[in-house]
Amino acid sequence: MVTLKESNDSLRRNWRFDPVDVSSDSYVIVSVVHPSYALAIASRNEANDQLIGLTRMWGGPNLSQVWKVFPYSA
Repeated sequence: MVTLKESNDSLRRNWRFDPVDVSSDSYVIVSVVHPSYALAIASRNEANDQLIGLTRMWGGPNLSQVWKVFPYSA
């Protein structure tokens, strides 16, 4: 579980990394508070921006809610 905090250290939101498949490194980042919602990329046509926000999982995750996890290398 990952916890994101505001700058004043108050608890903001808790996230759970659910594997999409047991043999892959792909995950859905699910809200612990709202378990039917996951983080997803949403495109804005105005400036072609990429935003991240909560989207509902209707019967399971869709492609925009699947995230790959890579090891950090300095």
